[in-house]
Amino acid sequence: MKVRELDRKVDSCTLKAKIAKLEECIEIIENKDKAPDTSTSAPVEKSNVTSGSCGKKNLALNKKCGQSSHDGCGAGVDGNFNSYMHTTYFYQNNDMHGESNPYWWVDIGSSCMVKLIKIYNRRDCCGQRLRNLEVSIGMSLSSMQVCGYYKGPGSNGEMIPISCREPIEARYVKVMIKDENTLDTILNFAEIQVFS
Repeated sequence: MKVRELDRKVDSCTLKAKIAKLEECIEIIENKDKAPDTSTSAPVEKSNVTSGSCGKKNLALNKKCGQSSHDGCGAGVDGNFNSYMHTTYFYQNNDMHGESNPYWWVDIGSSCMVKLIKIYNRRDCCGQRLRNLEVSIGMSLSSMQVCGYYKGPGSNGEMIPISCREPIEARYVKVMIKDENTLDTILNFAEIQVFS
């Protein structure tokens, strides 16, 4: 009697796993059907691009990046929450200045239906610098659309989730402080994660 009961439980678990896998496949197919027409955007090499949902992992980890000034963009995607990236700064009349509209970007390596970006602020100081933050995504750096906005100011160690209203097919994610004033306008954060 117990053997039959165990067999039923094993069959039930196997069936649940198969159903979960089928639901995942259906979601991927549905996301492909909802993908916007990108035929007017710049051509992308098809051999390096997969379309649709790209799983539940952080898509930005250790990927190619760039920023408006200064070296060290990779600190924003290295998986280390104790390091941080920053754009250029200088002192003028004892005040710290940065640049107008500093930005940072990451190439996630393939076309994915992006729906969530998590920005982890510096833990040690300067959290208030994350303000007037615009997060854009797109198939190229020259063809971006706004996913979300963060008014701020941020606080040390804060995680700022930016959710797109609808998943958007994208390969690039760009974060910019929208501020012409250079006083304390320095983009810095510990890590950015991108999710499909």
